[in-house]
Amino acid sequence: SIDEDEVFLKVSFSRSDKDQRLSDVAEHYRYMMPVNKLPAGMTTQINNLGQRVPLYIEHGEEVKDCVERFRHVDRVRLLMRWLHDQVDMEEMIHQGIVRMHFPAATYQDLRALNKTWADIMQVPSLPTPADLDNVRNYFGEQIAFFFAWFGTYNKYLFVLAVAASISSIHKHMYHWAGKWVLNAFAVFLVGWVATFNELFKRRSSRCKQVWGMKDWDSQQANTLPDFDPDTAGTNLEKMYRLAATSCVVLYVVVFAGAILGISLVNKNMRDAGDMRLAEWSPIVISVLMKVSSFTWSKFAIKLIRWENHRTEARFNDSLAWTLASVKLFVALFPFADLAFLEYFINQTCKPTLEEAAVSVYRHSGWPAGTNSFGPEPPWENSFAFNITRNDLAFLDRYHHTNKLGSACIAGCYPIECTEEIDNGIPKFLCTTNCWS
Repeated sequence: SIDEDEVFLKVSFSRSDKDQRLSDVAEHYRYMMPVNKLPAGMTTQINNLGQRVPLYIEHGEEVKDCVERFRHVDRVRLLMRWLHDQVDMEEMIHQGIVRMHFPAATYQDLRALNKTWADIMQVPSLPTPADLDNVRNYFGEQIAFFFAWFGTYNKYLFVLAVAASISSIHKHMYHWAGKWVLNAFAVFLVGWVATFNELFKRRSSRCKQVWGMKDWDSQQANTLPDFDPDTAGTNLEKMYRLAATSCVVLYVVVFAGAILGISLVNKNMRDAGDMRLAEWSPIVISVLMKVSSFTWSKFAIKLIRWENHRTEARFNDSLAWTLASVKLFVALFPFADLAFLEYFINQTCKPTLEEAAVSVYRHSGWPAGTNSFGPEPPWENSFAFNITRNDLAFLDRYHHTNKLGSACIAGCYPIECTEEIDNGIPKFLCTTNCWS
């Protein structure tokens, strides 16, 4: 390096297609290559998109003149596989012998890729099969699959955007008509998702066929340095995988317990007239969600390494599932708690509805917009004897009688109400402490 504190070591195969060492390594790893010269009587298959579907065979000395040239990604993949078999790069980095290792870019290939695919002028253009081939030839099939998905998603997102724009007119329609428009859009969205998934599944199968990806994970993929062949398939590996799954379950249970615990403490403090946690609980829960999600993103990688995956694809698949399942739970459970659990968990039960109402509203007073009246809070228990059922009409949808005969007010109780007349009968429309 310029400051002479680092030494760069370049390991490479010759750029010549006649490099015997490259051919030997490809034959050693039984590397699959597309055939460009078919035997007499055989013709190249063409799919419905006009793409050539080549035959793939294992590279060897006797067929090296019949297969296509090694791409940049083929050279990198074979070199990295050979290098990992010779030395433990991760251990060398851990011991400070090597700072990092990476495949070096080829200037000519990189410039050509930038001109045909990554140039800023290409942003308005939809991706083509040729663009996908350029990405695949430089970065490999795994990266190309991402752009295949992303290109398909952008293409069909236009249809969804048009439907969403049309559905936005519900704001200017009568209530019942706007409701039907939103319901129709919801049905369309479900159909769009199912259609998109099915169409991409077909495109994915076509890419696998053209790119020769059958059994790729078991034949072509590099073995991870952390993989222990002596542990693979043993009871010890099964025990590690069971332990990893148990940690996932334990983590979501602890997080759910923390959310429910905050809710319970909030209720106890509120019943005692202390509203501090009620004001700060949204911030506390938000911080807990962020911290839990960040902590899991670091811890999940260690868990997946316990599972002893052989290839990077299997490692990434397991990591994606483990990360996504917990992160989705962390993101959605607090809302599910408010929407479905709070109503039943933090109930206030007393021998009579009047006593339960006094217990709930002792410190805050009756909800705004109701006809109920009473002294300034806080109230004594004896105030319950001065309340009539008409005073508690706003609680009609928020209370029930349990199996012990006690009257219970739901954990989501009214805090503000509006009285409306429906067929001559007064009814209350209320917002609760769970949803404003």
